[in-house]
Amino acid sequence: MNVLKKLKQYTDYSETEQIIVEFILKNPDIVLKSTAKELAKATHSSASTIVRLSQKLGFSGYHDFQIQFANDSQMNIPTYDIDANYPFNAGDDLNTIIQKMSKLQLEAINETLLLVELDQYEKAIQMLSQAEVIDIYGTGINIHMAADFNYKLRRINRRVEMPLNDLDQLFNAARSTDTHCALIISYTGENDTVLKYAEILKQSNTPIVSITSMRNNSLSKYSDVSLNVVSKENVYSKIGTFSSRISILMILDFIYAGIFGKDYEENKDYSTRIARITSFYNAPTKLDEDN
Repeated sequence: MNVLKKLKQYTDYSETEQIIVEFILKNPDIVLKSTAKELAKATHSSASTIVRLSQKLGFSGYHDFQIQFANDSQMNIPTYDIDANYPFNAGDDLNTIIQKMSKLQLEAINETLLLVELDQYEKAIQMLSQAEVIDIYGTGINIHMAADFNYKLRRINRRVEMPLNDLDQLFNAARSTDTHCALIISYTGENDTVLKYAEILKQSNTPIVSITSMRNNSLSKYSDVSLNVVSKENVYSKIGTFSSRISILMILDFIYAGIFGKDYEENKDYSTRIARITSFYNAPTKLDEDN
């Protein structure tokens, strides 16, 4: 049975459990990103009560409940068994394709939230904030997905280097020092080119933050911090990187927001000033309009 129906239909709640259930139903977004301890604090209960409630509903514990809750919260999306590698089939009409793709992306969002470890994100944000230079590394689509992240960091006066080809990235890694911080993006964490960069960076004591799958891969062993991407896709047999792309973009947005938030007013003023200057000089002149 759908976990939301279970919550509504079950009747044998204690007074405290009833308060927790009402909070869960009214605040699904909070539940998706809260630990049992955090949910207990929000409902003035205890983590053990949260766990017992989860078990009463038929789950092994709160985390098991949370995963099912994330999936079942997508109430307006039809139920499909989605293959992340081939999310739609030959013969599917456009409406079915859109519905399936929407469900796949919502699942990627929810699962990325469940993979968030706040202490790791806080450490990564601290490392990147303190660096004199942030260097971004990756291959193929991964490095291009970081373009918006690079642009936004530069708008708050961070020095960022993001070469796009292998030779320039290799050169960047070779001249890196402990005043830099490397952000390396690799879905598998086993790409030979990326591991080459990581090895060079490690030798120069450059702090490394990686965005990679949650498996214990080679890149994570080089990294000071690893932030986990949803890992549902095969490396070669797939239509596209739908789930992992959403997950990586979310993680980059989380990092940027964390860096921005450390000096909120200063970053807000700086980015506003830059936007005004660029807008003024990018405005069409009378001559441009006439032409």
